[in-house]
Amino acid sequence: MSHVSLYKKFNEISIADVPVAGSKNASLGEMFTQLSSKGVNVPDGFATTAFSFWYYIDHNKLRGAAGDVISVGQTKLMITV
Repeated sequence: MSHVSLYKKFNEISIADVPVAGSKNASLGEMFTQLSSKGVNVPDGFATTAFSFWYYIDHNKLRGAAGDVISVGQTKLMITV
């Protein structure tokens, strides 16, 4: 069984990680790794992965409830953490 991360640090993320970290986090990771060394201030951080989101949803048996909240044409997801 391979190891799947619940989060990745920005210095571990590139634009190729859109499926894993999402487009905004992949962009932040790319900017952090490519621009920080050039003097551009990009705050360090981390991104939760898509795997961690679905793990949380499944572990808490929210997949059906989340589907009930999401309707065609709307992208509202109301989950209380």
